[in-house]
Amino acid sequence: MEIDSIFKLLPTEIRQEIFKNFDKGTLFKCLLLDRQFCREIVPILWEAPLLESSILKQRTISADKQMNNIIGVYVRSFTNTTWMYLYTNGNGIRPQNTRQPTFNYASFLRHYEPNSVYIAVGVWLLRNSMRNDHINCKLVASSLCKLFLTESNLLRSLHYDFENDKDFWDSIPQDCSAQVLLKNLKELKIHEFSFEKHQPMFFENLANACHSIRGVTLEANSISPLQTQDIRVNKHTVEGLKKALSAQSELQWIRIYSFPSYAIKLICHALNPSAEKLRAIQFSGINFEYYRAENIISGLSACINLLCLDFINCTSLEQQYWYEAAQNFQKLEYLSIQSSASHEMPVNLIKEIIKSSGDSLHYLRIQCHENNNFADVCYEILPLILAYSYNLSAIDLINMGVENLTDLFNACPNLEHLNVYSKNLLQAFRVLSRKLVPNIKSLEIHVASYQDLVPYYQELPIGEEALFDFLEVICQNVKRLYLPTIMIDNEYQRNLADMFGIKVTCGSMND
Repeated sequence: MEIDSIFKLLPTEIRQEIFKNFDKGTLFKCLLLDRQFCREIVPILWEAPLLESSILKQRTISADKQMNNIIGVYVRSFTNTTWMYLYTNGNGIRPQNTRQPTFNYASFLRHYEPNSVYIAVGVWLLRNSMRNDHINCKLVASSLCKLFLTESNLLRSLHYDFENDKDFWDSIPQDCSAQVLLKNLKELKIHEFSFEKHQPMFFENLANACHSIRGVTLEANSISPLQTQDIRVNKHTVEGLKKALSAQSELQWIRIYSFPSYAIKLICHALNPSAEKLRAIQFSGINFEYYRAENIISGLSACINLLCLDFINCTSLEQQYWYEAAQNFQKLEYLSIQSSASHEMPVNLIKEIIKSSGDSLHYLRIQCHENNNFADVCYEILPLILAYSYNLSAIDLINMGVENLTDLFNACPNLEHLNVYSKNLLQAFRVLSRKLVPNIKSLEIHVASYQDLVPYYQELPIGEEALFDFLEVICQNVKRLYLPTIMIDNEYQRNLADMFGIKVTCGSMND
């Protein structure tokens, strides 16, 4: 029986899940095999053809051609009435090929970013010998917005540019309500957000039309954190954000990126009514130095059901009010802290969270900067892990000394997944060969950089005894092993798999 025939015997839902894990090249090959596959794959390819796509960042000839093709396919769904409107109100917009497309591509859209569409429309106009001024771009982009909102009943994600997408709500057709068009929205990402500006229609529509958003990402505008003296906060924006967040009955997570110092208390104020619903919070690039204790505690102390807490390159975490907030993280399952170059790892905060979360903590990720002393961090937290967090099942330790691994294994008898980033690869092999938790199923080993690996790589030719000794020990329980990309070739990976019965992959687990 042909493999495609066997594939057809699978339930449609299972095939869809399989297709979603294929890259675009593989999907294009599959859709050429069979009409049924084509009908199932095309919607996947057109869920978000422009969203955060590399083609928008590259702006190469090839990327522009791709944007032109995508917009060209969409505009073929325009009605004669729409073309007449564009011709009448635009600057020389001419009707294009009006042959109806094979599929209703606009109905497949799940993730929408108005600003990306605006950029792609400009490319399409230019490549079709039409003026790509603001008037034309706005007219075509607004017409596409109406097309998407009326045709797609399953819009899941909206990426909204607070600076450039002010006309988004005006694009909603008058005979359609925002409640109907956006009722299925699950994720909202707001770029260039600022508390200085107010968009009443934006927050009003969010509060009235969207009640099932699960995740919100707030990215600050480009203002410098130091330029706060002349900031005039618009109180309506603060209350509007608060109202919009409070209206989301399914809100579970929020990401807060790169906000200046004055904004954190406003965000915490807006979050407060929704705090008990939150399951995950991520702070990235935040300087907490200027924040007063009550601003943090009022926003985070109410997060009693928080399961995931993530800090990326945040500074001034080592302050007393964080310890007070940490007392409420009793259900925390995931803790990730990545330190910055100029600040020490917040050891006391980690200790307080470990003590508060106790045996509920299952995943711990600590990334020290190279300037920090990981040995000191390990010395501080290992006794607490041993005393409180004996249920840890996954640990990422980055820029660490492998000499601490033995103590770590003794403290975490239930460890199943371990990621180790080390400069001394051979030493990591030797330490892991001597001691490994019996439950470990997945092991990932990285080196800090190619330059750090070179001297060890020269001492580690294929067949090196240290590598074989290491594999012989870990193959008793480890099922998946990830090694540095340049360490061994594909053929040798297969030989190792046959020899030790272990799946060996070169490169990151996320590759």
